[in-house]
Amino acid sequence: RPGGGLCFGTDTAAANALSDYEEGVCTIKWKAAGNSAVAGGSTTKYTKVGRLVTVTGDMGGNLSSLTQNANMELTGLPFTTSGVGTFPIFTRNFEATGSNTINTVGYFPSGAAYLQVWTMPNHGNYVLAKVQDFHSQTNDLYFSLTYHTT
Repeated sequence: RPGGGLCFGTDTAAANALSDYEEGVCTIKWKAAGNSAVAGGSTTKYTKVGRLVTVTGDMGGNLSSLTQNANMELTGLPFTTSGVGTFPIFTRNFEATGSNTINTVGYFPSGAAYLQVWTMPNHGNYVLAKVQDFHSQTNDLYFSLTYHTT
């Protein structure tokens, strides 16, 4: 299209043109909420089509340097989120202190460049996962999320 962007079929409207496509990598790291220190992490892949971003990652690393009673965050999203949402995660070596964890999910707040991990201990309500809920030496966390950016 002469004005920029890709249009499909016979559509020539600028408002409908796809003007942004990007593939890349970003580094997602473990972070204790309220602290600047980060640990471990993983180089993850992302694809951005227009305002829609998909990030796929496999996290690992040693968390012993993080504040153990702080809420766990994952920091380093390639683009800021423009809305809230949840996404599935799979964990290994995760054990919410003093409970039988039933479900673990990811959550991204609006306007953030980080992710939160929530868990449902003992068939109760969802609560933010703590750093201490993850094994300090051998963690695995796998995720794929799609969100809108600004």
